[in-house]
Amino acid sequence: SRYFNQYQAVYEKYFTHDIELNKPEEKIFSCLSDSNRRNIRKAAREGVTIKIEADRDSISKFYRLNCITRKKHGLPPQPMVFFNNLYELIIANGYGCIVTAYYSGKPIAASVYLHFGKKAIYKYGASLMEHQDLRANNLVMWEAIKWYKHQGYETMNLGRTELNNEGLLRYKRAWKGKENIICYYRYDLEAKALISKRSKSLFFLSLSKVFSHTPISLLRIIGGIFYKHFA
Repeated sequence: SRYFNQYQAVYEKYFTHDIELNKPEEKIFSCLSDSNRRNIRKAAREGVTIKIEADRDSISKFYRLNCITRKKHGLPPQPMVFFNNLYELIIANGYGCIVTAYYSGKPIAASVYLHFGKKAIYKYGASLMEHQDLRANNLVMWEAIKWYKHQGYETMNLGRTELNNEGLLRYKRAWKGKENIICYYRYDLEAKALISKRSKSLFFLSLSKVFSHTPISLLRIIGGIFYKHFA
């Protein structure tokens, strides 16, 4: 983005957050928001347990949770072949892990993390809405932070967040990482001009409402066909 001045069109803009891990664990925890610390303690107190894994079964468990979460947001899930490739090409080669929360032996939340060099990246998250009161997502992230810190990683990036996604933005800000804005530009070679992004059409907004009431089995088929449009 440094090649374009502030008057040129931005195609997309996102927030991103980086948590520094090269501090004592107690210091990282004390910097979290009060509500975040309470949620982490509540999850542990309620009996939520965490497993950090990197096997095929763990990615399958995540996929089942992800299908439910995507349906809730009115989106088809990514096809299973996508996560199989993610596992085989990256996670199985030592560049990622799946952190899963269990309650009474049942997986209720999970996140996929990738890591390269000294940097970890939170990539995907999913959970069951009916267990939201247990705050398992908070415990998943905290256990991932601790694990990566003790493995010698220096930072954890929480991924991109759309500027108008207030709920997700509130959750990520609760971890008190360094917030930045990422700008994306698209250039039309034929027109020799930057492209401005169009807002989402009413058609796609209507589709989101339909998808939220569509059976998961059908959403999987739709996701496999149209993933590049809905990802």
